[in-house]
Amino acid sequence: MSASREKRERQKLRQEELANPKKKRKKKQRAPGEISPVVGRVVVILIVAAIVLGLGYFVANGTGLTYRVLTAVTAGDVKLSPAEYNFYYYTIRNNYVNSYGAEYEEIFASSILEQTNTSIQTAVGMEREARENGMTTLTEESRKTLAESLESFETFARDNQTSLQRALEMQYGAGMDRATFVRLLERQLLVEQWLQQKQDSFTYTQDEIDAYYAENKDAIDVVDYRVFNVSIPQPETEEGETPSEEETAALDASAQTTADEFNGKITDESSFSELAREYAATLGLDETTYADDSATLRSNAYLGNDPATGSASLATEQSAWLADPARKAGDHAVVKTASSYDVLFFLKRYRDEYPVVDVRHILVLTSEEKDAAQARTEAEAILNEWKAGAATEDSFAALATEKTEDTGSASDGGLYEGVMKNQMVAAFDAWIFDPARKPGDTDLVDTDYGCHVMYFVGSGLPAWAQTAQNQMRERDFTDYNTQVTERYPLTENSFGMGYVKIIR
Repeated sequence: MSASREKRERQKLRQEELANPKKKRKKKQRAPGEISPVVGRVVVILIVAAIVLGLGYFVANGTGLTYRVLTAVTAGDVKLSPAEYNFYYYTIRNNYVNSYGAEYEEIFASSILEQTNTSIQTAVGMEREARENGMTTLTEESRKTLAESLESFETFARDNQTSLQRALEMQYGAGMDRATFVRLLERQLLVEQWLQQKQDSFTYTQDEIDAYYAENKDAIDVVDYRVFNVSIPQPETEEGETPSEEETAALDASAQTTADEFNGKITDESSFSELAREYAATLGLDETTYADDSATLRSNAYLGNDPATGSASLATEQSAWLADPARKAGDHAVVKTASSYDVLFFLKRYRDEYPVVDVRHILVLTSEEKDAAQARTEAEAILNEWKAGAATEDSFAALATEKTEDTGSASDGGLYEGVMKNQMVAAFDAWIFDPARKPGDTDLVDTDYGCHVMYFVGSGLPAWAQTAQNQMRERDFTDYNTQVTERYPLTENSFGMGYVKIIR
């Protein structure tokens, strides 16, 4: 066909199409299995998206980002990520492990989890309380604590040739990075500042203290008494065997008989001491111990918790008998406790009237590099530096903030207020409660911890009133803490909590 004829045919075909739009040319047929170009492009896009998402997931998990952006729990209206939850969980968990060993972790699992949730509620609630009441910045001491904590992790990372994030994750779990750690520790330190300020804000008049004492004498009064313990022996058995009830009952009855005999022979306080020596020999106890009459004497024992230790100084059964309002001097009886029959002789019940004291100190710790003599030399130089200056309480406080190694009092210029007897180590205690002590006294005191530069501030409330005030403050602070934390109930996000590795 000539070129001109071919051209005329194409023009004719084009004219027919224009005249009849419904008439179409046949489409090209695809071979069986051939994919549409459009579908092909969609498939390619999906494959690329899957690859990108997969890489994103890998990167997010690998860098810990996932742990920092998901929500694990919500406290009130505040969301916490898995990394943030880990911070509180591992703080509590590590304390348990350090105290009891990792083998006990499962035993304490529920307690660890409960304390974690409570600490989160407290942290979130009290941070908001602090900020709403104008406390928005850390003190110099808190900033120092923050810097030292961060430096310790940086040092660990360098020494172990690892990253800072890895060092933080080893302590606080996956996802913990520098920014998250700093933010959470800042929160914790701000909360500590606020709680201390809030607790100190609870003050009471003498009338309020007197009224509280009248209603709570059994938690404040102290007693003097004598005691002789007749232990209940345990049956001798082979390893793995359980003693019979008959054997156990027989040994219990024998101990009770001995205690009853002792009690039946008491005529006065002097006879109690004589009987203690006699029965010590009979029971095979150390007779030299009971040669001294003071062996059975218990003085200044709190009927409630000892404020110096925070724990009970008397068995519950002993306290119940000694606290009986009808109790009078010379009363005696046998009281059974969990492990013994105790013969008790009541002397007196009273309020502890000695005054508590306020004292400042600067501690120079002993260490492997610094022995006791070196610590004392350093402490003496600090005391001389103070004497060469203004030599006032304020100048001592400033020096304490700068030089003391007692982190518990550094931010307060080395100050301890309302100190009670037996609250400090023996040498420290003896110095501050010396009857000749007067405000402004200074000295050096050596203890097992190192050498203390001492400054006596003065005396305070009677011990019983200080105990009452402490209990009132604890009661009111607990009520306040409960009111705040209840406003921040904890709810879990199951997906986010999947990134928290805890033992339930």
